[in-house]
Amino acid sequence: MKLPAHFVSLALLLGTGLALAEEKKVGFQGKVSEVDLSAKTITVRAGKKDFVFQIDPQRCKVVKDGFYPSIPGAQAPALKSARVGDSVVGTLVVENKPAVTELYLTTTPEPGVRVKEEHGHITSPYHFISPLSHTTVGHGSIDVRGYARGSMLVDQNTGKIFLVP
Repeated sequence: MKLPAHFVSLALLLGTGLALAEEKKVGFQGKVSEVDLSAKTITVRAGKKDFVFQIDPQRCKVVKDGFYPSIPGAQAPALKSARVGDSVVGTLVVENKPAVTELYLTTTPEPGVRVKEEHGHITSPYHFISPLSHTTVGHGSIDVRGYARGSMLVDQNTGKIFLVP
C-alpha cells in the first residue's frame, strides 16, 4: 500500500525530523513547542517548522521520562504530562486517518555511551552494564552509523529518550 502523497510531503518537509519506519508508520522527533489539552493536540518543532498532532488518548501510548510505575491503580502519563521544551519522539500510523500511537517525552535526554570496541556503536545511558562484563558489543549496542549527531532514540527497556553523540 502506498502512502498518500500529502503524508510523503509531510515526511519530506520535516527532513531529519521524520523517518519512514514502515509503509504505514512515520516516526517524528523534535521539541514540544505547544500543548493544547482542550483540543488534545501537541505541537512539535522539527527543524524550523511546527507540526500539530492530534492525540487520541485511547490509541496513543504516552511515556514521560521513562515508563510509568507498575503500581496497581497507577495511571499512565497522559498528554497533560507534556511540557514546552520537552524532547519528543513519536510514531504516526497512516491508515484511513493519521493517528499518533506512541509519544515519548523526556525533559533532558542524556547522550548515548560510545562502545570502545566497536566504531559507530553506542549503548543507552540508561542501560546497566555489569562491571564483570568485558564488552558491550552484542549486549544492547546500537549501530548508529548513518544517524545524525543529536538524533533521538528511545531506550525500549526504560522508555527514555537518549541522543546520538
